[in-house]
Amino acid sequence: MAEARPILSDVGLIPFLTLAMTLIRWDKDGHAGFDHLICMQQCWNGSTRCVLYPGGTRPGEHETVYEVAVEILNNHFTPQVNNSFQRNQFRAMEQKPQETIEQFITRLRQKAIYCNFGNVDEAICDQVIDKCSSKRLRRKLLERHNVTLQQLRETAQAMEAAEKQATSIEQPIESVNKVSTYASKKQNQNKSEFKQISCYACGFSGHYKTDPKCPAKGKKCRLCQNEGHFEKCCKSKKKISKNHYSRKTNVRHVESADDTCSEPDYENEDDDYAFTVHGNQGKVSKFTVNVGGIDVPVVIDSGATVNIIDRTLWEHLKKNKIKCESKTSSKNLYAYGSNKPLTIAGSFNTNVCVNDRCVSADFFVIEEDGQALLGHKTSIELGVLKIETNVNTVTDNVVKTNYTSKFPKVFSGSQNIADSLSRLLVVPKNESKQGEINQAEEYIRFVASESTPNAVKIEDVDKMSLNDKELQNIRNCLLNGRWQDLLNKQYLTVKQELSSIGHIVLRGTRLIIPTELRNQILKLGHEGHPGIVLMKQRLRSKVWWPNMDKSIEEYCKSCYGCQLVANPEKPEPMIRTSLPSKPWEQISADFLGPLPSGEYLFTVVDYYSRWLEVTIMSKSTSADRVIDALDKMFTIHGLPISIATDNGPQFISDTFKNYLVQNGIVHRRITPLWPAANGKIERQNRSLLKRMRIANAEKKNLSTEIQTYLKMYRSTPHCTTGVSPAELLFNRTLRTKLPDIQIRSHDDTEVRDRDSQRKEKGKLYADTRRNATTNDLKAGDSVLVKQNRGNKLSTTFNPKPFTLLEKHGNSVVVQNDDGDTYKRNVTHIKRFIEI
Repeated sequence: MAEARPILSDVGLIPFLTLAMTLIRWDKDGHAGFDHLICMQQCWNGSTRCVLYPGGTRPGEHETVYEVAVEILNNHFTPQVNNSFQRNQFRAMEQKPQETIEQFITRLRQKAIYCNFGNVDEAICDQVIDKCSSKRLRRKLLERHNVTLQQLRETAQAMEAAEKQATSIEQPIESVNKVSTYASKKQNQNKSEFKQISCYACGFSGHYKTDPKCPAKGKKCRLCQNEGHFEKCCKSKKKISKNHYSRKTNVRHVESADDTCSEPDYENEDDDYAFTVHGNQGKVSKFTVNVGGIDVPVVIDSGATVNIIDRTLWEHLKKNKIKCESKTSSKNLYAYGSNKPLTIAGSFNTNVCVNDRCVSADFFVIEEDGQALLGHKTSIELGVLKIETNVNTVTDNVVKTNYTSKFPKVFSGSQNIADSLSRLLVVPKNESKQGEINQAEEYIRFVASESTPNAVKIEDVDKMSLNDKELQNIRNCLLNGRWQDLLNKQYLTVKQELSSIGHIVLRGTRLIIPTELRNQILKLGHEGHPGIVLMKQRLRSKVWWPNMDKSIEEYCKSCYGCQLVANPEKPEPMIRTSLPSKPWEQISADFLGPLPSGEYLFTVVDYYSRWLEVTIMSKSTSADRVIDALDKMFTIHGLPISIATDNGPQFISDTFKNYLVQNGIVHRRITPLWPAANGKIERQNRSLLKRMRIANAEKKNLSTEIQTYLKMYRSTPHCTTGVSPAELLFNRTLRTKLPDIQIRSHDDTEVRDRDSQRKEKGKLYADTRRNATTNDLKAGDSVLVKQNRGNKLSTTFNPKPFTLLEKHGNSVVVQNDDGDTYKRNVTHIKRFIEI
């Protein structure tokens, strides 16, 4: 009889089930333990199996005991899942370093079980595209439309395999060209330890730098201008060895195999490469070229796509005042066989010359030390590099070469395919007919020929004078002397100077031009766009006709090009504002800045009392900040009737507009680009800026000096009103540091008289100085509008004419062809005269 074995010996360890088991542990261990119990159930008798189900209802007709038990346990161990929290954790998952896309997808799929996504594959695709570590893979996937999870896997696996293979092929061979052994500096160990000490301030042995007997004590270095060391011991980076450009080295830079290389930036197609940055300089022949007026030894590198110099050479060129144009660069430069980009300090453009040949080239300055490289393109342009025929393009069969030269049409042309080793581009021959001319070129030639006046010959004047009725009448008067029959009486004043040769009529030595040729003569006389006076002098020396000066003036004024660059119209006479009836009724606001600290000054002035308020603001000048500053002022002085500002973004915003409407304040915006319309605040800003410049020059606190100026200004009688702003605003004087025993009381009538007199005096002076005249422009006129000049060749006025819609004093409203309206001062427009 066989020996009985314990049943549990083959079942294995059963995980211990408790009511405190978590969801993760139940998924991991609970199911396995429960399955163990089910297996054991098959081996136990019926009375023992009842232990598994001590309570609860029995399973239904179509349910098994196992299903009911698992459902009960799942409901117990599985807590309520928060989909938003699980999805947030899902979106935060990123691809780990050295983790493949397949492993990343597996982690995402395990997490997506609790997220309750409608389409799990689509959610995984989106997360991989967003959080994968490879920029190249992300761009590749975004190029495809509605990529599936299977397509994403195939693309990622192919790129990962290709990357590993390429890395294996392109792995640079770490090698050492030469290892030098340096002799030890401690040649005599028998000497005392004190004698082996070397001072790093003077370079001598036997003492430290702190020794008061050090020769460098108190001496100034000629290189960095600092005291305490000699030039030979200076550690400044500006030091350049005299033989920096001629020394030879036999050691190639060796990089450790432990250095980590970052992933190459595949998506940047503008990367350039330098093949000979470091290396054995002793065996490389150098070539001297002139870079920006300075001779520089360079290495011609046919494999480099750019020209390179190092930081040391750049400092040397700057010291010798190289002629170049410096600029920044965003390119990446890689040395040959390296995945790590070089550190670019900047770039510059200059002229590179060899003998008599000069070209313009860009040079990149790198922080690493190395030789100056002349790239492939610049070397070919200078003629110092010639690329010979590639030996791969030469076939072994000489007979084929004879056939290609004998039948060129068979082996060349746009319809023939080049051989597999050829590097020549196939340029199709131009098969267009000789008579075919581009339609646009034909139109341009037509315009040029029509706009350029032809020269007028004597034969043309004689031919036109024959049929000109006015000149025929003059010739008849000259023959018969009957000047009473003269049709144009303007010739009577110069009849003694008139003569004729053939059909040509002369006034002295000047030709009298027939009527049909006068417009052409004006065109010729206006070539080069001379002014009215210069054009008169030019034509008066050769030709004449009645009212020629008037014709010249009208032609110059109607010239389209001259109108665009002519001086603006003279300003209209000034319109001075009257003094308000009460203080703080009409105020004006503006910004002054930015200051060197980035702050702005928000200034407000009262038209009646000339009281000035100043608020210092930070870099933000938004409408909310302006409203806060005005609220503090209005708390003290009350609400004004109107406020005048320029057209700054904070003053034209809806927030500022609503604030004024709520407080019943009228907003008066001045004419754009005409700050003189808000002259009071501009004048106050100029005085305030003057005091701030003084404070800055004397190294004083700007905020304190502004308050000092305001105390002085507010308590001092104004030059226009004769009364201090404080007296007009508060009807009392301010106590100052100066002694005062007078009790002042101002008379408003006297203030108004002084204000009116000073304003009228200023108006007369300004109108006289500016030659102000009343403009006769009216609604409907075509005008040219002044524009901001972008460069030296920009015209004064916009080439497109505008239409004048409204005119109110010195302010006008104009409209362009697109229907856009602009408000400008009358000095910014000019009447457009059409020919």
